[in-house]
Amino acid sequence: MSQTDAELDALDRLRRLTRRLNLDVAAWRLKLALKGSYDPSQPRIPSGQPGGGRWAGGSDGSTGPKPTGAERRVSMAARRISPAAEAECERLNKRDMAYCTAIKNPACHGQASLRYAFCLAGKPIPPLPF
Repeated sequence: MSQTDAELDALDRLRRLTRRLNLDVAAWRLKLALKGSYDPSQPRIPSGQPGGGRWAGGSDGSTGPKPTGAERRVSMAARRISPAAEAECERLNKRDMAYCTAIKNPACHGQASLRYAFCLAGKPIPPLPF
């Protein structure tokens, strides 16, 4: 049973769409992992007071819930990056986003975000295959 050109084209389009969606999902998962559990509505100690700017504590007087293992690793990785490395990651991201905007490919933006997150985490930066 041979497939027609139209069927092969449709199959190719579906494969490209699937790859693009997988990239987008990976980028969102990474963004959520890096975001941690920030909650802007959580009360904070007012500035100018001892401990000002920190999260308001629970009943035991602590400054809030202890971070989970993943949040602790992300926080440690975020602290290790130097200002120069962070600036380089910003330059890479601006260049990638400008390129993706020029080629008008939504999956490219997802991959660019993934590259930015990897750069900030100090991991090898994946290629931008567009």
